[in-house]
Amino acid sequence: MAVPSIGVRLPSSHLPAAPLWSRLWRRPLFKRGFYEVLGLVLWRRKGLQLLNCGYADANYSRFPLPLVDEPERLGYQLYHRLVRDTPLAGKDLVEIGCGRGGGAHFLARECGLRRLIATDASFMLLLRNRRR
Repeated sequence: MAVPSIGVRLPSSHLPAAPLWSRLWRRPLFKRGFYEVLGLVLWRRKGLQLLNCGYADANYSRFPLPLVDEPERLGYQLYHRLVRDTPLAGKDLVEIGCGRGGGAHFLARECGLRRLIATDASFMLLLRNRRR
């Protein structure tokens, strides 16, 4: 239902309701619960270290990657592409939204960082990452 453009405001009871997901997502406790459930679901999943979509380019030069990380090459390629031209050796880096920590582990291994701080909205994923 369109709101008239002549300055007349309809009572909020006449406005269409936002979809349920949108209304729930605005609630901080719902968001927190969602990320905790996601952390529990991913807790024992083996072989999945990155939660990003990756970067694919047929002309992108291959870089060395441990054999165990090869199935997720596109995800690691995204991290590589983001930092390849930035001198990070000896610097501090913060990753916000580290998920399972695969990208943070890659950055720590490849970039010679002085210090890396990785954080995520899921406390369960952070616990798992600390155990690793």
